[in-house]
Amino acid sequence: MRLRMIRRIVDVLLEDLEVNQVASGSNYGLEGLEAAIAAVRQIKSTGVLQEETKAVLSVAEVVNAAQGALLFDSQSAHNFVKALSALQVRASILKEALSDFLGEEQEDLIALGLPEDIRLGGVADTMKRIEKLLEQAFVNPTVGGEVRFLDFDRGSPWLEIALGSTLAVNLLGLMMKLVHEHRAKKQEHETKLLMLQDLKLSVKAREEIALALENELKAVLDDGLNSLLTRVEAERGKKPEPEQRERFRFAVQELTELTERGLQVYPALLAPQETQLLFPDAARILTSVRALLPPSQEAEEIGHDRDSDDEIPNGT
Repeated sequence: MRLRMIRRIVDVLLEDLEVNQVASGSNYGLEGLEAAIAAVRQIKSTGVLQEETKAVLSVAEVVNAAQGALLFDSQSAHNFVKALSALQVRASILKEALSDFLGEEQEDLIALGLPEDIRLGGVADTMKRIEKLLEQAFVNPTVGGEVRFLDFDRGSPWLEIALGSTLAVNLLGLMMKLVHEHRAKKQEHETKLLMLQDLKLSVKAREEIALALENELKAVLDDGLNSLLTRVEAERGKKPEPEQRERFRFAVQELTELTERGLQVYPALLAPQETQLLFPDAARILTSVRALLPPSQEAEEIGHDRDSDDEIPNGT
């Protein structure tokens, strides 16, 4: 998981790592317990502070009864609060350290997660292909973007690249959306062709159906490329160069192959909401992040339907 995402999660969850003890005879109630346990589990899912989160979750008397029991014996309550306080201190230190270390994000930043199961030479080849497809699509008079390496992440196969403009990032998001839509339609067609094998159709009928499906798949790609060109014309105020369509086509083809090998592409965490939601995988992750935000921040930062049962995927 990216360090920036870890910092964001820890920052959002810190205030949930608190419970209030309420005495009731010889027992204690713990207000805010359910939110605290959910926060601990989310932090644990990032891969950091494993010993601290384990200490909290090991107080089984409290954790296992979080949604049922209202009161706990004094020793169990004490053990839980002590472990939770230690986690809160370490999480605060981690947040500050990451903030100092990482600095601020740029809006034109994109984060690329390289496939993890390739050899060293394969990493170099993948990075060259990424550079070429980005330059083909964005470094030209039509888009006016750039491709500038910013940094490698630490402890994960992620790197950060600046594209020079929000338009270039938005176009990349639309490309990723097109890649997902094209792949989904292709899988749908493959399923239909398999079903046709069980039907008693003539060779000619099979060929006609296959051609119709192929044309439908081509139409998805053509419509997507048209949308990219329309977006460029709307934001740049002039018609794209004739070559731009083929530049976009090349970039989409490369992204299709690279994502099938495991490449992940995300915008900056602090990019505008419109930009974030253009990226299919980013929309899913942002939904999970929003589930962690206080209600006052939800509409401002993410603007997605809440799903508090989601855990942050391990991809960013």
